[in-house]
Amino acid sequence: MNYVYDRKKRGRIVKINITKQPEDFYLIKNRPNNKYWLKYNFIKNDNSGVSNVVTSIMMLGIFLSILAMIFTIYIPNWAKSGESAHMEKVMDSFLDLKSNIDKQINNEKDVGTTLSTKIKLGAEGGAIMGIGRTTGSLSFHTSMSNITIYNTNDSQNIYGQAAGTVNFNSRNLYYSNQDLTYENGGVIVEQSNKAILRAKPNFDILFSDNKTTVVITLIHLTGTSHNVGGSDYHTIDSKLVQSVERSHELIWTPEEGFQNGQNITINITTKFGEIWADLINDELDDLPGNVKNNTLGNLTINSHKDPSTDETIYNVILDLIGIDKLNCKKGITEIKIN
Repeated sequence: MNYVYDRKKRGRIVKINITKQPEDFYLIKNRPNNKYWLKYNFIKNDNSGVSNVVTSIMMLGIFLSILAMIFTIYIPNWAKSGESAHMEKVMDSFLDLKSNIDKQINNEKDVGTTLSTKIKLGAEGGAIMGIGRTTGSLSFHTSMSNITIYNTNDSQNIYGQAAGTVNFNSRNLYYSNQDLTYENGGVIVEQSNKAILRAKPNFDILFSDNKTTVVITLIHLTGTSHNVGGSDYHTIDSKLVQSVERSHELIWTPEEGFQNGQNITINITTKFGEIWADLINDELDDLPGNVKNNTLGNLTINSHKDPSTDETIYNVILDLIGIDKLNCKKGITEIKIN
């Protein structure tokens, strides 16, 4: 069989007749006189680079798999653990704040002194490009969470009044967000629309020697309402302005009623109505059955929407009767966030 192919010779294309098909040529057309036109095959059957290509693809696949595992498993778990640890530290800071304010109020000699509570607003980021860094906000409000104790029959006869809260709001990426609130000596944590009391306010109803005594500390926070955000450290300065303790003797007999104050009412305006109602019920449940029945006049909870924040605000109203003594300590504390 004769074959014809083009070959460049001395700058010209010439046709070469051969009787054997060259190795790197392939048949493209039957020619007259039993001749075939051949064309050079530029794609050679060469496997010398296959192993390197396959190895590179496999290595890339392994690298991408490890990277995906890091970003989908390791980083979320690590960040969630870090955010959880950070929330515990924030809780410790709020408990320290409560302890500092209680300590100042209980020691009247501390009037004019300032104690500082350090708090970090966000969790630290991870080693990989700081992934996992979170932020939070810390705020102080002078008009929120109002508590008033007054004569039930004369609301103008007020035994004590206090207001003010310190709030922390987290902005976690993986761990459940939590809001912490300090109000009137209590520390409340809210998560997924559920709130629990982490530190009890100074409120007790005691029965001893056939006498019922209400003991309460009113903590009034003053200063300028303020809000800060970010992830850095901030301090909450608490300065004791005044600490006064007043004892009201409420002599009572079933026939005569109160000689001094008649019945007393404790009115609490707060976001956490159920928390305060549960606290009051726990105190009443600790009393002997007959004393509880004679002491509790009424416990009601009303609610309304705050038009400025669209939050639900509760009014917890406790009417007490048969109280022999009311020990009411009031502390005025100036709050400043730095």
